[in-house]
Amino acid sequence: MVLASQSIPVKIEAKVAYDEANALYDLQFFAMGTSCKVLFAAPDQQTARAFAQEAVHWVAHFEGKYSRFRDDSLISEINRNAGKGWTAVDGEVESIFGICDELNHMTHGVLDPTMHPLISLWDFKKERSALPSDSEVEEAMRLVGWSKVQRKARAVRLPDEGMALDFGGFGKEYAV
Repeated sequence: MVLASQSIPVKIEAKVAYDEANALYDLQFFAMGTSCKVLFAAPDQQTARAFAQEAVHWVAHFEGKYSRFRDDSLISEINRNAGKGWTAVDGEVESIFGICDELNHMTHGVLDPTMHPLISLWDFKKERSALPSDSEVEEAMRLVGWSKVQRKARAVRLPDEGMALDFGGFGKEYAV
């Protein structure tokens, strides 16, 4: 079994200010590829700063662990091990995989964390002069299917080389 690397939180610059008009603190930062804003109440500035620091730390940890865009994330490690061996995971990951089970079932497979091979065919950052061919789509579809993901206590395995997880369909919502 391959041991999962320790996730390294991303560096997030944040600012918190008091919004007198609404009597709320306004925390703003950029994470997970988007602008984030949290409005919250706190009894004093010290408590507000402590909450803001903890909130940003949690998001930085989450992004560092679950972003497929980071080579050092757990998700990237699981994806690199596709078709090879098991990757060790912790209880938090097992809990998130449980949410994946539920979302995949509730959406009749529309929300599928293994869709990355298919999604990457339409990666708009790549220069493509044409849509993916039918054979490219068929090959990618062969690598998709949440039910294919193998799990056991504290470990996960993607059985086919080229399979890949992407929590983009629900990761931000979970973080919120």
